[in-house]
Amino acid sequence: MSSALQEWKKGSQQSDLSNHAGESRLLERSRKDLKLVFKCVDSDNKGFLSENEVQSALRLLGFVFNSEGKEYIKKLLDSNKGNLNFKAFQQLITGWHSVTRDFYSELKKGFSIIDFDKDGKITAADLREASKLAGIQFSNKQLEEMLQVADKDGDQAVDMMEFIEIMLKTNLF
Repeated sequence: MSSALQEWKKGSQQSDLSNHAGESRLLERSRKDLKLVFKCVDSDNKGFLSENEVQSALRLLGFVFNSEGKEYIKKLLDSNKGNLNFKAFQQLITGWHSVTRDFYSELKKGFSIIDFDKDGKITAADLREASKLAGIQFSNKQLEEMLQVADKDGDQAVDMMEFIEIMLKTNLF
């Protein structure tokens, strides 16, 4: 897992230097984030995810399960001989949007996970704690830059609406 996180960090630093248009950089970043999740749950490092690993990946991404979602996973696994490679995993994520999503609940849950002090705002301290728990180390400058991207009202914190807005722009929601 640590090698996957190191690869993600290296890739994110390189993509920051990219000359691509903002939207294509965002799409590439989303793909890299999905690749990180894929590698983290691919416990045997074979490049394929089992049903349990797919469910773990979806939970990491904050997806809500219901009967339609479980059926969709089963159909995709059946059509891929019981395992998903990264391309099939991307198809699963893309298709999930049309199958079953409760965006508001997922985003609200994600917000509450990061809002450690439960004050209704995500601060640099909250981001630092969340990244620490995820095993990713960011400098104070990097954390401040993350906040600046999402903080629309200039209060040095991200409220629920700002969080929802920035998360919808990531193409993972």
